Amino acid sequence: MQADYDRRSKLAFGFAVICVFFIIETVNADARMPNKASPYIWALLGLGAAACAAYGFYCRRVSRRPLAESPDSPTPPSTQ
Repeated sequence: MQADYDRRSKLAFGFAVICVFFIIETVNADARMPNKASPYIWALLGLGAAACAAYGFYCRRVSRRPLAESPDSPTPPSTQ
């Protein structure tokens, strides 16, 4: 299960980087041909990048936990 969260974190960080590249692309395009919708597109892409980065940090933190503390691991039987 740890490898699954590690893979998810890498994918989320990849999507965040792609959103940042799209922001840079639209800024350059807006300099040549201004569009009224550009600020909305930047806001959506920025929100998407922030959400993907936050999810990536969450998954990375979960993947670094010891196996016993993982939220998906079965609880050990009681020893009482």
